[in-house]
Amino acid sequence: MDRSEKAALEVLSSARFWDRDLFETLLTKFDTGYPRHLFTELMKHSFINETFIGGKAIYSIHQLMSKNLQDFQDEEDRQRVHEYLFEYYSGQLPEKEAKIISEQNKTAIREAFYHQNEHKDITELSVWFYDVAPVFNRNAQYNLLVDLYKKLLILQEEVLDSNHTYLATTCYRLAGLYQDQGKYAEAEPLYLRDLKISEEVLGSDHPDVATTCNNLAGLYRIQGKYGEAELLFMRALKIWEEVLGPNHKGVATTCNNLANIYRDRGKYTEAEPLYIRALKIEEEVLGPNHKGVAIIRDNLAVLYNYQGKYAEAEQIFIGDLEIFEETFGPNHEEVAWTCHNLANLYRDQSKYSQAEPLYIRALKIRKEVLGPNHPDVATTCKDLAELYRAQGKYAEAEPLYMRALKIREEILGPDNPDTINTSSNIENLLKLKD
Repeated sequence: MDRSEKAALEVLSSARFWDRDLFETLLTKFDTGYPRHLFTELMKHSFINETFIGGKAIYSIHQLMSKNLQDFQDEEDRQRVHEYLFEYYSGQLPEKEAKIISEQNKTAIREAFYHQNEHKDITELSVWFYDVAPVFNRNAQYNLLVDLYKKLLILQEEVLDSNHTYLATTCYRLAGLYQDQGKYAEAEPLYLRDLKISEEVLGSDHPDVATTCNNLAGLYRIQGKYGEAELLFMRALKIWEEVLGPNHKGVATTCNNLANIYRDRGKYTEAEPLYIRALKIEEEVLGPNHKGVAIIRDNLAVLYNYQGKYAEAEQIFIGDLEIFEETFGPNHEEVAWTCHNLANLYRDQSKYSQAEPLYIRALKIRKEVLGPNHPDVATTCKDLAELYRAQGKYAEAEPLYMRALKIREEILGPDNPDTINTSSNIENLLKLKD
């Protein structure tokens, strides 16, 4: 093995894999002296593996050989390669407002994470990852993010103090991902760890502690642990009011969450004034057309639906729909949200002919805006299927149930409560068809 060949392999050893294009790029960037046209000859080494992904040849060096090459490589040169590869893959990350995540985007965040860790300290890695991860979260890339946040947590635990705020942040974000997947047992200890660190570092009355109380309470609410949830929401509300005043956005959020608890427990007279208070604060802070305001209005409308106040609920949903269409256009996510909720209201009143076109419209928008495999698409498929089932249209209902199940199995996992519920819906439908 001559000097230029060894230099080329040392550069390639810092990349976990490469194709012909990346090979050309690396050898051009780091002038190893190895002739690029001899690519095929270099790939013949027995320690280089070749696989095909999507019809494209991908190469990698055997792990032991890769380690040996890196051990002999100049440290400064190795760091330069990692820095370059980080920038290379960072350039393939999605825009922060992207609605679809491609396979290239998924590969890019994994590889950028790896190379950033290889040439930067944990602080820079953490800050960078906290910044780029949210778009993947919004696009329901839960499994990918869980894997990376778990790796980040391990790396942080190795070098940071046990009560460092970055540990709290990572625990909080990882817990939220587990919660979205319905993995409540995994989420709870992470929220509790986040709460413990925040209390120790910031004090028991800090707004960040209130935020964590809110998140943990939300988890307990989903699990039906209403007593534990109510205490945490009350604690959060007390912190917000005392520290930041009675009209802070945090007060509105907690009032809304506490109202949800009371609504779930049938305490409608206690829920309504909390929704109204939250709505008043949010409208003053955000304006009447903001998503946060609409969520509270919709929660209030759901309360009215539960109470049989269908006219009041309908008025809210129709008002939101008109505002969103005028503000955002006819194909916005907020329009889909309100169409779906209004369809639920009509379905609950057996107004099937009014519900169906709203579900169909919501489904079309969500597919276009969020992508065909988003959990919200599954929700609309499932609810539209419920509409057809209620009308005895079993042939129309079955493919929608199956579509919802496929999405939920892939995104949320087979043990998620929503996945299990959809599977049960399908079983019941098949019994009705027999």
